[in-house]
Parts: sequence; structure tokens; C-alpha cells
Amino acid sequence: MKLNARWIEESHDELCLRCEERKGGRFLIVDLPNRKYAAFCEDCLRV
Repeated sequence: MKLNARWIEESHDELCLRCEERKGGRFLIVDLPNRKYAAFCEDCLRV
């Protein structure tokens, strides 16, 4: 299965799936089946 992903800038609440915090900022949005998505904040994706 191929997943699509894109970066967004969110000025208000978005829930990061990894750190489970609600915050604003840059998020990687991964489109999932059934019109759902997963959001990961930029801080969690830094190496």
C-alpha cells in the first residue's frame, strides 16, 4: 500500500501521534485509508 505524506503549518491545535501533545507548528501529515490521517510534529521527526 502506498501512503501519501505532506508537510503542513498549523497555527493552532494538532495532535502529534508520537509524543501525544497538542500544539501548533509544522506537521508531517500521512494520509491513511478511510479518509483518516496521522500527524507527526517536526520536533519528533528530528534525528
